[in-house]
Amino acid sequence: MNYFFTEEQGIVFTRLIIAHIITDFLIQPKKWVDNKRQNTFRSHYLYMHGLLSGFAVFILQPGWSIAVPVFIAITHTLIDLWKLMQDKKGTLSYFLADQILHLIIIVISLLYLTNGYEQSLIFIQQGLLNYRVLVFITGYLFCIFPLGFIIKFATQNLVVVNNNITATGAVTTEEDIRHGGRLIGIFERMIILTFVLYSQYEAIGFLITGKSILRLGSKKQTEYVLVGTMMSYALSILTGVLINILLNRI
Repeated sequence: MNYFFTEEQGIVFTRLIIAHIITDFLIQPKKWVDNKRQNTFRSHYLYMHGLLSGFAVFILQPGWSIAVPVFIAITHTLIDLWKLMQDKKGTLSYFLADQILHLIIIVISLLYLTNGYEQSLIFIQQGLLNYRVLVFITGYLFCIFPLGFIIKFATQNLVVVNNNITATGAVTTEEDIRHGGRLIGIFERMIILTFVLYSQYEAIGFLITGKSILRLGSKKQTEYVLVGTMMSYALSILTGVLINILLNRI
């Protein structure tokens, strides 16, 4: 299967990403963000930020027609406005949705600038029909979702939920450990699977060593985390080995 980016497309894509990072993170003061969140469409900073996003694209890729910077400026403003209308406090889910939408706009701009629509369709078709790609996708999806539930059900009786009232009056529970560890477990399994697929077993050893020195507030909590960790490692490694067998890599 051919790589998606040609060298020219890679250069264009990189410049678009740099322009986005500069305008969305580097030169956007907190004052602007707070004002936009408070005033939404009435904030003049919202429109200034959108204009800057288009201007950055124009500066980083001179010689383009004005269409792409204008498209970037308008869509950037609309996406930010949607986020501000939906998310008043600034949550991770809306931040990720916002960045994904910006990335989609960048990819559309890239395809327009490089006449890559036909090439992208061929790439998608080849990917959907490619056995190796489908096996990789299946492996990662299995590690992210089903394995998480398997580990959850296997360890759910290892921790007794106890309510504790803190000095501020807030109620904390042992359940917080499980919720906090869920996201860690997803990334952990993805990392382990990637190491196995690339035969980097030594790196897995370092990861296990680092996790084994973890110490929590009580022995029971530590044992619960370590049991879940070992199950996560073992099942992820087995998944990676199975993928390698299916792809005749071992």
